[in-house]
Amino acid sequence: MRVTSTRANNFNNLQLFELEQFSEIEKIKLKKILLVEEIQDEGAQGRHLILADLSNANLNHTDLSNVNLRESNFRNADLRNANLMNTDLRNADLRNANLMNANLRNADLRNANLMNANLRNADLRNADLNSANLEGANLSGVNSSSADLSESDLSSANLINANLSSADLRCAYLESADLSSADLSSANLSGADLIFANLNSADLSNSDLSNADLSNSDLSNADLSNSDLSNSDLSNADLSNIKIDFQTKLELKFEIQQTIPFLNSMVAQDELDCA
Repeated sequence: MRVTSTRANNFNNLQLFELEQFSEIEKIKLKKILLVEEIQDEGAQGRHLILADLSNANLNHTDLSNVNLRESNFRNADLRNANLMNTDLRNADLRNANLMNANLRNADLRNANLMNANLRNADLRNADLNSANLEGANLSGVNSSSADLSESDLSSANLINANLSSADLRCAYLESADLSSADLSSANLSGADLIFANLNSADLSNSDLSNADLSNSDLSNADLSNSDLSNSDLSNADLSNIKIDFQTKLELKFEIQQTIPFLNSMVAQDELDCA
């Protein structure tokens, strides 16, 4: 039978703790169940939930906006369609959590652990994910426009069709990440590690890729117009059919230049202009 808020209040007043048949572990489990049900029934606003244990909890469609959930445990929790707008999730454990379609706009996720989390189609606009762990996470279709992902770990993450326009990805770790067809226009990827990353058909126009490591990456069909790739490592990268223009800052070895017909025509045009 569903626990009522009255029973929850009694429990919090330790009246249930006095029952000897409950072991300490059972008391912890009961308290967790009651907390989840209170949040589902009455919302989370005004609650002190720092270090709360909400692992494996069903919080689908729950309003957790503007709540301090710093260092809380959401491991394996169901947070689909949850409202976490403006929520403080610093250092939170969200490993394997399901955040599909969740609203995380303006959320503070600095140093949060989102390894293998499902964030498909989530709203992360203007969210702060500095130094967050997103290794292996599913971020396909996510909207992370203007989000701070600097120094975050996105290795092996799925970012297919993700919107990362104007995002801060400085020094981010994106090794083997799938960014195919992603929107990275005007993003700052300076110093980022993109070794073996899939950037096929990605929009990198107006982006900053200076000092980035793009070795062995797939940039085929990518739009690099007006982007800055100065001092970037493009060794063994697939540059077939890339789109560049006269504003693209691209430093390539001569043998790589020969594989890019458009670049050759640009060089020839420059020679004509100089003449």
